[in-house]
Amino acid sequence: MMNCEEIVGAVVGVDAAQLNDSSGRDNMMEWDSLAHINLIAAVEETYRVTFTIEEIQHIQTIGDLKAVLKHKDVHLATKV
Repeated sequence: MMNCEEIVGAVVGVDAAQLNDSSGRDNMMEWDSLAHINLIAAVEETYRVTFTIEEIQHIQTIGDLKAVLKHKDVHLATKV
């Protein structure tokens, strides 16, 4: 299963190796509103979860994404 960095990298077209928990909407021009919607859909499909509107709005960085997934008791693959 892909880790969060790999999913974000695939969705926004950035090398996953360059991403970390602080990578997000404020420091990646590729992570725009359309990419955000696509990212949410990809993560929901990958981890078989559903996000609330509040959770979707809260996710601004990879770290935020991981925190929301952990709150949903999702076991996350580690970054290689």
